[in-house]
Amino acid sequence: MMIKCENCRALVRKRARRCHGCGAEVKALEAPIGASAVPDLCDDRLSEKLRPLNEKKRRFWTIGSLLFIPAGVVAFAAFRLGMGFGLLMGCGALMIVGLIFYVRSICPLLDMRALISTHVVQGMLEDNFELIEYRPKEFISTAKVRSSYLPWSVTGGTDFFRAKYRGVFFEFSDVWLYSERLGRKAQWLILGLHREIPTPLMISGWEPRGEHFSKQARQERVSGNRIRYAVFTESPDLLPHVLTPAFQEFLFKPHNSLLYTPSKHIFFKEAHAHFGIGIGARGRDFFEPCRNVQDIPAFRERVQEEIDCIKNIIDGFLLIEWLFPGAETDGRL
Repeated sequence: MMIKCENCRALVRKRARRCHGCGAEVKALEAPIGASAVPDLCDDRLSEKLRPLNEKKRRFWTIGSLLFIPAGVVAFAAFRLGMGFGLLMGCGALMIVGLIFYVRSICPLLDMRALISTHVVQGMLEDNFELIEYRPKEFISTAKVRSSYLPWSVTGGTDFFRAKYRGVFFEFSDVWLYSERLGRKAQWLILGLHREIPTPLMISGWEPRGEHFSKQARQERVSGNRIRYAVFTESPDLLPHVLTPAFQEFLFKPHNSLLYTPSKHIFFKEAHAHFGIGIGARGRDFFEPCRNVQDIPAFRERVQEEIDCIKNIIDGFLLIEWLFPGAETDGRL
């Protein structure tokens, strides 16, 4: 069970004697931010709870399909053949009932995701990071994403959390981006830097436009492993400090299969760095259950792979020693 430290509000396990964030003795009995104080379940017990919900979801989805699809086919044929209005009305009624069952199948799916977020994802985040808060139904806002000079809007997202790793405060979430009738699933990470950067610096493979920079801004391209990025900055002197050989190797070397994609957007401004990974219009959401939702060990392996991806990103930024001169930071996002 997780509780909040009453001194710094960090999430700690109830059995912990001291808070990992401030060192204070743990006395709080409140529920963690974004989740209820419920006891942990073993994988077998969790599978037992998920099984009836999964069966209920499949049952509603099957009934909806058996009603909606045949009725739709018959209605289309009746319309093309000019058959009676009564037949069309009957088919329309069956299609509406089918849609109702489709909608009802969403409720057990949401219940399954809530169970998995509470009993699997949150615990694994706590094991890998100093977790501050986890809100599985929330996401990073449009204002924060657009502050990175990316002309996309955030229409939704999931699995927002704020944590600390290797002395770096960061926040992360899945985001669903939309721009000019084009949608994209992505993961967004915002890091707190140890040093303020004097002028904005953008390294992007996502349709970089550079309209936020002046005509005199330095524009370069860096490439490797068939991946190319556009670089914009008002201060060319920043490039040797940020685009170090080690950081460029991180950009182009496939440390993690999820990282090895040209769809990255990196932006530095003041004391923050943004990192967006564009998985594509049909990409995956992090920490989302797979089809066989009852296979908890397989899901844990997938979540660990995604957590390792986040770790690799932060490890890559820590290669920029000029931005992270110290081992710890006092700044929070």
